[in-house]
Amino acid sequence: DKGAGAAPSMRRSIAKRLAPWECLLQAYIASLVASLCQAYWNNTINPTKVTLGAIAVPLPGYAISVGVIELAADNITGGFSHIVKGLLTLLLLVVGAALGIATGNAISEPAPLDNVPPYFLSDLWQILWLPLLCVGLAVALQNSPRDFPWSVLC
Repeated sequence: DKGAGAAPSMRRSIAKRLAPWECLLQAYIASLVASLCQAYWNNTINPTKVTLGAIAVPLPGYAISVGVIELAADNITGGFSHIVKGLLTLLLLVVGAALGIATGNAISEPAPLDNVPPYFLSDLWQILWLPLLCVGLAVALQNSPRDFPWSVLC
């Protein structure tokens, strides 16, 4: 049966075609979902902050840093290519986020924020956010079990 093997190869083909646009699509989908959640679910959501949180991982800080280090070490070609790759990734993220927010606002007009009372977190969450952030970063950065306590403390 040739039909069974066609689906995985078609998925691989689509994945290859979409790979250069991965950052744009991530930012677009994150900002579109955030804008729609603001419009239809809770108008105190800030789509810009949600989008920044969602695209924090693919931000190109490492590529740009490596590029600057290579430029300082007189490796002009490698340094310039890393900087251009990082800036292109950043451009794709910004364009994707702007398109997603614009699409979400075009689909639905967000409710006015005039009559919304300010929302404050409870005292418990204000106390727990820093330890939760430290543990989350240690897990996300895949620290070794030996270094985990020091990662959380720092």
